[in-house]
Amino acid sequence: MERSVLKIALDNIFHGSNFTKAANEFKERAPGRNALVLGGTGEVGREVVKHLMVSDAFDKVTVFTRRPIEYTGAHAEKLVQKPVDFENAEQLERDFAGHSYAFCCLGTPRGRSGIDTYYKVDHDYVVNAARACKAADVEHYSICSSAGADKNSMFS
Repeated sequence: MERSVLKIALDNIFHGSNFTKAANEFKERAPGRNALVLGGTGEVGREVVKHLMVSDAFDKVTVFTRRPIEYTGAHAEKLVQKPVDFENAEQLERDFAGHSYAFCCLGTPRGRSGIDTYYKVDHDYVVNAARACKAADVEHYSICSSAGADKNSMFS
């Protein structure tokens, strides 16, 4: 199946009536919630941002990123972008305060970035962000891991 056709089919599933119903029920059960997204410029992160925005389940969605993203879709006024330094734990904690949900989509291709950068992004930044979320009382931390993730990897 051609990628664009597949994307249209998936968008219809994800943004259909069941998706909308679930998002509305979530918002009714948990009003006033804010979400943050890490890695919002990557392939997965862009889709997470899009789905969070379309769902309208959160009052605010903050994308912490090294470079700005372009978003002109539904509820764009609720999108906030902030620069991030994953090595500054105190700043991360301050920035993450007031958010209830975190979606971590950080990752970099090992072959393109080299082993040191790969480890820093896929391990150190993810762990630093998780610790900052815990310190900032973020209630939920969701992480998107790569296909083939292995508990016995070099990150163990």
